[in-house]
Amino acid sequence: MCNMERELPEEIKLDIFSRLPPKSIGRCRCLSKQWRALLSQTNFIETHLHLSKTHREKSLIIISIRLGALFSISLSNAHHVFDEITVSASNLSFADRPHSWNAVYGSCNGLLLVDDAEHNMFVLNPTTREIRGVPSWPLDLEDGNNFKYGFGYDSISDDYNIVVHVCHFEDECECEPYCTHEAFFYVYSLKNGTWKRVRSHPFDADVGSAVFLNGRVHWLAHVGDKACSARASATSATSATSASVSSQLIPAPSRSTYF
Repeated sequence: MCNMERELPEEIKLDIFSRLPPKSIGRCRCLSKQWRALLSQTNFIETHLHLSKTHREKSLIIISIRLGALFSISLSNAHHVFDEITVSASNLSFADRPHSWNAVYGSCNGLLLVDDAEHNMFVLNPTTREIRGVPSWPLDLEDGNNFKYGFGYDSISDDYNIVVHVCHFEDECECEPYCTHEAFFYVYSLKNGTWKRVRSHPFDADVGSAVFLNGRVHWLAHVGDKACSARASATSATSATSASVSSQLIPAPSRSTYF
């Protein structure tokens, strides 16, 4: 390691590191302060992410409600949909904060949005085992409020955003899924560490987590008494204080058997 640090130019070291699998990068970060700083550079992270997407190792993150633990299952041996494979689960432990995990709300570029048994929210990096707490948004958890979570990346501002879809039901029709009194978004900027209420909207997101795809956060949603697919995008021009949400409704297929 010492010879490599002295003799190789930084660009050569970055090229070598960029071709290592994520688990190896996590180990290398622990070997020296110089390597940790090198592997934390933005340009390296972007290069490694690009190469990982091209030659990525397939894995599945699951949560054990009974144990309150996260596990990673490698699916690299599965080449076809119906392949029978033998898998082993690796416990994703985080030494800094040994939480009892409650739910996984989303993933993006290898990061996870989760909460613990006390409903505190965190962004986790399973590769580096880093953890970052997310402050509560400025809204009381009152009866009648319904929350759906999304997690995505805004390439324009180079920022990760947590999108919270909030619906408030009137007391007399709380059990009716199409009877929303008010629905709006809260967006959290991971870069700036701030929440912002950004927009009201006319639809109610269906039960379940959102999916981040093609730069947008997608939910299944209801509008009035009709079911449709809805998607919302959280963007920041310069900071979370100027964040905005644009929403677009996509008609559901004629046979909406997934509702």
